[in-house]
Amino acid sequence: MTKVKDKTKRNNIIKAAITAIIFTLFCYYVTNLGFSISGESALVTKINKRIKEWKQIKTDVPDSVLLVNISYDKELIPVNDSDGFPKGEIDITNRESLLKFLDILDQRKDYKFVFLDVFFEEGFNSPSDSALFNKISSMPRVVIPRHRDAKLAAKDLLMPKSYISDYTITNTNKGFGKYELIAEGDTSVALHMYKELTGHDIKKRFIFYFDNGRLCNSTLFSRQSINFDAPYNADGEKNYYNLNADLLCDSIELVEVEDARLKDKYIIIGAMEMTDIHATAEGKIPGAVITANAFIGTMNGQHIVPVVMIFVFLFILFIVSYQVFSGKTIAKWIKKKLETKNIIINPTIFAYLCSWVSYVSILSIAGVISYIVYGVIYDILFTATLFQVADYIITNWKDLSHPNWNMIKDLFINATFSKVK
Repeated sequence: MTKVKDKTKRNNIIKAAITAIIFTLFCYYVTNLGFSISGESALVTKINKRIKEWKQIKTDVPDSVLLVNISYDKELIPVNDSDGFPKGEIDITNRESLLKFLDILDQRKDYKFVFLDVFFEEGFNSPSDSALFNKISSMPRVVIPRHRDAKLAAKDLLMPKSYISDYTITNTNKGFGKYELIAEGDTSVALHMYKELTGHDIKKRFIFYFDNGRLCNSTLFSRQSINFDAPYNADGEKNYYNLNADLLCDSIELVEVEDARLKDKYIIIGAMEMTDIHATAEGKIPGAVITANAFIGTMNGQHIVPVVMIFVFLFILFIVSYQVFSGKTIAKWIKKKLETKNIIINPTIFAYLCSWVSYVSILSIAGVISYIVYGVIYDILFTATLFQVADYIITNWKDLSHPNWNMIKDLFINATFSKVK
């Protein structure tokens, strides 16, 4: 009898270990999808809100970053229809102003990197385009975004400087969720900046991603390193500068003096107000800042998978798996207790609902710790649901193998509530 118990225990341990490994690999795979399938964004939103309340985080922009607002720098250009006939005018970012600013940066040559968050689409032409595009092409450490479905102007000049700046939306999440460092094999703006400055790259092998030999993720919930919600911070200092009004108005001084606003900065040029503002897990953020946050997160190693968390998740999933295979689950215990009492709640459904909540709670705790410590959060609700399904199948295997149609009727026709006998 003891040998049988030992053998059963050993088999359960083996099955639990295999299940834990499979689920860990599955969690890793889901984490690297370009979208959230089970509510991680909502959880991140709640975590960030509590962290900000607890730490009393102030509006802040890191000293290494200069944000340049181009929301008010516009010019009118004529636009033609598909047949080449004029149909009016449209306002675009003032390209002469961009050219002047890039000229200043090119003369100084003391910037770290320039992200020019302007889409130069084909068909929107300005008199300054030729000089501007040549300037972008010739300057080192300058990157511009592109969309997969948009045609880029002056491809021979701009394509080598352009990288993907899209994000995936779903029916349940229309705003920005995860930043994809690699999307369908294409390099993102943030990853390109990281590669240029560090010499590292992210390579895919099977379902795994590696950065210089270290296991990493290809997506991340980028933490808000650049954190602001107004033009000025609590000390009355500018969070960002308007291109023409604040910078180009003293362009001669910018060239001749080692202005601290420009020296050794990551210069992020984009619309900080009105347009290009996206809903995210951390509030409404300009698109240029989303990319900049992802870049800073990558530079800080947020995309690297922490070895400690791998073992923590393996351990948690092993314990849960072992309980399922050994039949010592919360669902079974609750169901057994409820079946001895006259209640209006269906014992089976209620037991498995409570069990699912317990799986979610356990995995949520691990996910919260992982996000706070490492900035990485793994799939929770979907994994909990899979465990619940496995729990149900294993616990009710005999009934499923030899169907008890009355039980099935109780579960799926009579729903949650049944009459008191």
